[in-house]
Amino acid sequence: MKSPPPRILAFGITISSGHRRAAEAVLENWPGPARFVDALELQGPRWRAFVHDSYLSTIRARPGVWDLLYDNPRVVPMVEALGLLFHAGARARYRALLAEFEPDLLLATQAIPAALLARIRREGGHDLPILAVATDYGFHPYWFRDGIDAYCVATEEARARLLAAGAAPSAVHVTGIPVSDRIQRAAEDLPGARAEAERQWGIGPDEKVALLVGGGRGLGISPEHLAAVESSGATTVVALGGSSRELVRRFEETPRRAGVRRITAGMVPAIEPLYARADLVVTKPGGLTLAETLALGRPLALVAPLPGQEIQNLENLAPRGAARFTPTPEILSDFARRIFSDEAFALTHAAAARSAGRPDAAIRVRAVANGLLSPASAR
Repeated sequence: MKSPPPRILAFGITISSGHRRAAEAVLENWPGPARFVDALELQGPRWRAFVHDSYLSTIRARPGVWDLLYDNPRVVPMVEALGLLFHAGARARYRALLAEFEPDLLLATQAIPAALLARIRREGGHDLPILAVATDYGFHPYWFRDGIDAYCVATEEARARLLAAGAAPSAVHVTGIPVSDRIQRAAEDLPGARAEAERQWGIGPDEKVALLVGGGRGLGISPEHLAAVESSGATTVVALGGSSRELVRRFEETPRRAGVRRITAGMVPAIEPLYARADLVVTKPGGLTLAETLALGRPLALVAPLPGQEIQNLENLAPRGAARFTPTPEILSDFARRIFSDEAFALTHAAAARSAGRPDAAIRVRAVANGLLSPASAR
């Protein structure tokens, strides 16, 4: 009798959309039942609102505090103790969810639910394998936990830090950050994806295109960056404000430069053709946006990194030439001008980005996940 296909339950935190997008990329072609759960929803609406508001207010008003909490060995034990207190009331909800869905494998794309799943297993609450999938290019000490069976990370540097923290070499896999299969298909047929963008958005084949990707909460890209790019020789600039209507409004109100076509939008249903058509992508260094852009080999200008993980992303990619840090609008304008006017310079940056990209990362993560399953449930 044929075994039923394996069931996978994935956890993340949707304050950052990257955790969900990475999980969904893995679940997209999973052979059996699959579900994503926002770990904060298991805490209840009041706690979710508190964490959301505290996170945003801290990174906006006190970024140094977030940096201190993120990767300081002296602070980690105190933060972990607070986290256990915070999650104490959610353990019963986790156990109830596991009993209801009956998964064969647990996946976490954020360190908080990964830690709690590991703790519940140590307490005897389940005996399921746990796979932790990092969605940034660096590593922070909150990831390493007894009880996590395997890790998928983006870089050899992140793997080295996990090994130094005590992880077994066989448990840490350098897969890249998982991106959707749509990104992978676009990477396999870049000319086709570029043509699709030209058809959808009315872009001419000879136009010089810049794509500005704002953070999901309106963080990062600003009207000053938009103005800088429009002054650099671009003929079409696509400015995406994500879920922030306020940022889209600010884009639309920014004075326009003569001779430059501007397209503004919020969330778009399929961004991969725009990535493929862009001669330059401008964004803050969020892990998933970087992974998607690098998978398609597009030149990258990075602005306004958030403290913590985005600083690590920047520090990992910029020295390798896979992205250029442009901390001021003037530096951004100069870099963009050269991308648009110097073909050899643009090709060099595109090649460096492509060399850092992993369009097949989701396939690699699924392979690690299947390796954790028992013979009875593995595909």
